[in-house]
Amino acid sequence: MKTIVGIDPGVKTGLAIISLDGDVMFIDSRRNFSKSEIVDTISMYGEPVVVATDVIRSPGMIKKMSASFSARIFSPSRRLKKIEKERMAGRLKLRCNDHHERDAVLAAVLAKRRFQTLFSKIDKILEKKGLSHLSDDVKGMMVKRKAVNAEQAVLKICNK
Repeated sequence: MKTIVGIDPGVKTGLAIISLDGDVMFIDSRRNFSKSEIVDTISMYGEPVVVATDVIRSPGMIKKMSASFSARIFSPSRRLKKIEKERMAGRLKLRCNDHHERDAVLAAVLAKRRFQTLFSKIDKILEKKGLSHLSDDVKGMMVKRKAVNAEQAVLKICNK
């Protein structure tokens, strides 16, 4: 399964994993969450195609996690204010234990929104061709820029 990962790094690190459909699969925050623990946790839920942050400049941990999975990095185009984050979390009815979890989930959700148009187009193309079962793999290839269009991604997948 392909996923989108949101990370809020720090002494206490927030980690969220959502499906490409936007379903929240995992949320947690821990003090001293090691890189290997984060990689192991992410790997249990699938392969991330995007590693997201809620800040404009991607922290080093985001870059390292992205490189570990050959995933694309997402960061918002502008600084999000605390009140905006609280409102978004309220509208999404997120159940988070602290702001680290909230920020990680919001990063993942914002990344998913960024790619939603592309995901919808891919699903329509694949549905017409009777290839909906390839949806996650095609989306992953397109997001990671390993294919320029859905047709090319399907050919690469089928020729493996």
